[in-house]
Amino acid sequence: MLARARDGREVSFTSANSRFRNYKPEAEKAVRGAQVKSNPLFQEMKRIFLELERYVDIESRYVVAGKMAERLEYTAKDVELFSVAMADLQGESDFSLNIGLFLSAFMNRGKDGRYVIHTAHLAEAPDFVGFRNTKNIIVGGDGGSNLGSHMEGGSIVVHGDVKSYVGTRMEGGSIAVNGNIGYNAGEDMGGGSITVHGSAGSNVGFLMGGGFIIVHGNVGEGAASDMRGGRLIVKGNVRGTVGFMMEGGEIHVKGEIESISDKFMHGKIFHRRELIVSR
Repeated sequence: MLARARDGREVSFTSANSRFRNYKPEAEKAVRGAQVKSNPLFQEMKRIFLELERYVDIESRYVVAGKMAERLEYTAKDVELFSVAMADLQGESDFSLNIGLFLSAFMNRGKDGRYVIHTAHLAEAPDFVGFRNTKNIIVGGDGGSNLGSHMEGGSIVVHGDVKSYVGTRMEGGSIAVNGNIGYNAGEDMGGGSITVHGSAGSNVGFLMGGGFIIVHGNVGEGAASDMRGGRLIVKGNVRGTVGFMMEGGEIHVKGEIESISDKFMHGKIFHRRELIVSR
C-alpha cells in the first residue's frame, strides 16, 4: 500500500518497518527499544503516554495528552515513527485505549495537516484513533473500537478492518474503511460520512441523526434502529429486521432485505431504487 510523503514521493506503508526486516522478533524489539532510548523526543512522548494511566476517564486522558503535546516540537514524521516504536509499550495497562487517545491528541495538536500511523505490527489495534479528529489521517493496518469517535472534521482512511462503534457521535469529516467493520457503526452521529468497502456488523446507524453511511458489502441485523435522520446505503444484503423504531431518515438497499420492522414509525426505505415504505 502506498502513501504520499510530504515531499511528494510515494512510500510504502511498510517502509517505516523495513529497517527491521532482517531482524528476528527478539532483535527487532531490542532495536525499537534502543531507538526510543536514544531519541529524547521519543523518551518524552513515552513519559506522557505512561502518565495517562493516572487519569480515570477518556476525556481527561485525551485532554492531558493534548496539553503536554503543546509543549513539544514534533512533526508528522515523528508521530509516524513513534507509532512503529510503540510496539514495546503493549504490556502497559490500558495500552489500546491510551495509545489511541495519545495519538489522537498528538495529531490534533500537531502543526501538520496530514498524518500516517502504523498498526499492523501490533497484537491489538488502538482504540479511539481519531478521537475529536480535525486532521487527515491514514492508518496502515487495523483500527480498534471507536475510531473517529466525536470526530469534528478532516478525514480518516483505514487500510484494514475496524472493530465496533466507528464514527460514534461524529459531527463532520469523513471515514473510509478498506475492510470490514464491527457493530454499531455511526451510532448517534450527527454529520459527516462513513464509507465501508467491506461488510458491517449489527446495528449500523443506531440513533443516527444526520450524515451519510454507505456499506458496499452486507450488514447485520438491527440496521437503522432508532434512526432519526441521515441516509444509510447498503449495496449488499441486510440481515434481520430493518428500521426498528425508526423516526426519520432514509435507507437504500440494493441487495436483499430480510424483513422490515412492524415498529417502523417515520422515514423512507428504498429497495433497488424503488420506494417501498414512506411515512
